[in-house]
Amino acid sequence: MDPETNWLELEDFAENTREKLDIPGLSIGVLSGGVIRTAGFGTGNIEKGTPVWGETLFQVGSISKTFTAALVLQLIEQGELDLDAPVRTYLPDFAVADDRASAQATLRHLLTHSGGWDGDLFVETGDGADALGAYVGRLAGREQLFEPGELFSYNNSGFAVLGAVLEKVSGKAVETLLRERIFDPLEMAHAFLNAGEVITEDFSVGHRSGEDGPEVARPWRMPRATLPVGGIVTNAGDLLRYARDLMHPSGSRLLDAGSITRLWTPQLEIHAADRSSVCLSWMRRELADGFMVSHSGGTNGQVTYLILLPEHEFAAAVLTNADAGRRAIQKISRFAVKRYLGIEIPAPEAIEADPADLAEYAGTAVRPGFELHLRMLGNHLVGLVTSTIGFPTENDPPFPPEPPFRVGLCDPDRLIGLEGVYEGQPIDVLRGEAGEIRFMRMSSRIYTWSGAV
Repeated sequence: MDPETNWLELEDFAENTREKLDIPGLSIGVLSGGVIRTAGFGTGNIEKGTPVWGETLFQVGSISKTFTAALVLQLIEQGELDLDAPVRTYLPDFAVADDRASAQATLRHLLTHSGGWDGDLFVETGDGADALGAYVGRLAGREQLFEPGELFSYNNSGFAVLGAVLEKVSGKAVETLLRERIFDPLEMAHAFLNAGEVITEDFSVGHRSGEDGPEVARPWRMPRATLPVGGIVTNAGDLLRYARDLMHPSGSRLLDAGSITRLWTPQLEIHAADRSSVCLSWMRRELADGFMVSHSGGTNGQVTYLILLPEHEFAAAVLTNADAGRRAIQKISRFAVKRYLGIEIPAPEAIEADPADLAEYAGTAVRPGFELHLRMLGNHLVGLVTSTIGFPTENDPPFPPEPPFRVGLCDPDRLIGLEGVYEGQPIDVLRGEAGEIRFMRMSSRIYTWSGAV
């Protein structure tokens, strides 16, 4: 396939998707044949009308976790960290609510989102040198949902703990480590770590759905304690420079070949139907031709995605500035992989389900600050997610609830959203030894089943 034709068709598809989903602005980038190309569409701020270019900065959110993982592996290479050492080896005062989990949790558990406690703690601990240490201190009351290493459940707080470990062991701030060990070696000249650095640059703001369409989401700033969790601000081109280095292990400036292999080795299965697993921070899927690793990111109204197919030396980045970006990034990234490589990334699809089968899943599943309500309305299963958690800190208002959405089946014991922001999103049903529903996993997080209705 002609690279120029591929790129032009991807540009058209990205712009059409942006318009269809009413996303104010987005940026795309592709790494193929060693060449990086980027483009931008729409506006970075609907109040200002500033255009989005390929160089426009976005908050890349949790893609930052893969950078934190790279720093951890660098210190493992140097013999300063041990992947299977308990967290308390480095942070003796580390604790969550469960004493046994506090003592057993390892760096591997943190990197694989399998620590087992509720990990969505968003608190303001200031911009000082003690911000991460203070954050770790706030974890003492976090509820334990399952045993460490038992399941995958996305855990933001684990990466803040990793940030505190990095600072303790290296004696340097996370900002310094990122610049000295990743940004500078890769010449990522457009990677930033706080609002003060970004203010003079061309950057995008987030947008949330309003009564009359997208509205600017505030606040923009992220607390310092979220830096190793999701605080990096950069553009598509610099993300792809990072991806290019990891896909050339013999010449990587970041990690040795063995560490890169370890980075992408499956650690814990997520779901057999997807052939998906969690690696060390990265999410992996087996495809008909090779494998892919990826990571998404979400801040206040900005949603992003980075996908790598290492065996094909191909990567793509999609950066959006609206909550509807969750659907856009999947559509655009799948189109890019199909167009450039001829590879399909399978998506879960609804199957025909009898109302009596759907009724088995009517009930409520909860996790601290969130509730997933599933109810039968006529012959339809309908879901509603409510939240009382402030974001990006506890002092900010919680996200308003999205409208109720219809839910179907896509596999045995696997539900799928059929409309709205949850369209195409699976909900995994996890059972106990006696066959009872024990958990549901939605948005990659474990919800404890509290009973049928």
